[in-house]
Amino acid sequence: SDEESVDALFKEVQRLYGRLDLLFNNAGLFSPAVLLEDLSYGQWRQMVDVNLSGVFLCTRAAVLMMLKQQAGSIINISSIAGQRVSFSNGADYSATKAGLEGLTRHLSTEVGRYGITVNSISPSAFTRMTEDLRSYSDEDKKRRDPKWIAPVATWLVSEQSREITGRVFQAGNGQFAVAEGWHKGPMAEQIMDPYQAGKVLTELARKARRNVVALAESNDAVAEAENRKAVELIARFRFKTIGPTAIKSTLADDESLRRRFFRGPKD
Repeated sequence: SDEESVDALFKEVQRLYGRLDLLFNNAGLFSPAVLLEDLSYGQWRQMVDVNLSGVFLCTRAAVLMMLKQQAGSIINISSIAGQRVSFSNGADYSATKAGLEGLTRHLSTEVGRYGITVNSISPSAFTRMTEDLRSYSDEDKKRRDPKWIAPVATWLVSEQSREITGRVFQAGNGQFAVAEGWHKGPMAEQIMDPYQAGKVLTELARKARRNVVALAESNDAVAEAENRKAVELIARFRFKTIGPTAIKSTLADDESLRRRFFRGPKD
């Protein structure tokens, strides 16, 4: 979570390899269950610094490299706690993981047109971080083996998933699933072979409700058109052909874009 160290790391990657194909944001802290009134500001800051600010710093540096090459994959390791209330951890952990999934969805819209995909994996895994949360049977441990994350990650950096972005995939405990907002969407039995798993995950993503467009989405054609307009607006802002004031003006005048960004009618 140190900005200078992160910048130095990515400069070294650029010097050694000349490009960056994958950023895998896996580093993180976990907090035991603690009530908010017992949570110190120092504990909160440490959790945010590592789980969210660290991801931001690495992702920003990676995006700068990937934009130049017009390609790349970013995978964020999230948590079930980012999607639903979990009493196995504190509010600080849940807040950072929910923020990470918001970052995933938002960034996928910003950089999608430049060949960069951004997705999250939410593991249900038995690890050193989770082994003391409760008792696990041998069968539980097998179903929650961290190895089940591997086929999802392998698929997400393959050509097979180039059209998949802005998604949160759940892996472990016997199943793969795609999140639909704060809810679990389509599910299937977990598969170890990355190629076969990719077929299953592609189909799950196809069935799942789109989450990059903030609409009820009863009409996919309308949703797609509105999303294209939103992406074009972001691209114009990136290349400085319009400024923040112009974006606000455009949103104020365009009902569909206003729903895309704010989910509400004009005041």
